[in-house]
Amino acid sequence: PADLAADAVSEWLAIATGMANKRHATPLAQGASVHLHASDDGLGPTGEWTIAHDEDGLEWSHSHGKGTVALKGPAHKLLLAVTRRGTAADLGLEVFGDTATWDTWLANTPF
Repeated sequence: PADLAADAVSEWLAIATGMANKRHATPLAQGASVHLHASDDGLGPTGEWTIAHDEDGLEWSHSHGKGTVALKGPAHKLLLAVTRRGTAADLGLEVFGDTATWDTWLANTPF
């Protein structure tokens, strides 16, 4: 179900951002951000994630916002994309903005 996939995205982001901050290596350039938007009905704010690199490091929140790059689609497909189990294109996700930011994120996240 969508709520389980959304929860898994949140857990994955907590681990990935925590690991990046501990290593003092971030998968995003300072000032860059990624926005993920689950299109499933009923998720509300738990179906939106904004990951940003600011002066304090890498942080994520359940918030709607404009990212340097944004991906939109069902929560289970967003989960597959962030865990590199499929490309955004192959999964049919909508991608808006700077795709190089998404590529950098994927290339530099721990798993």
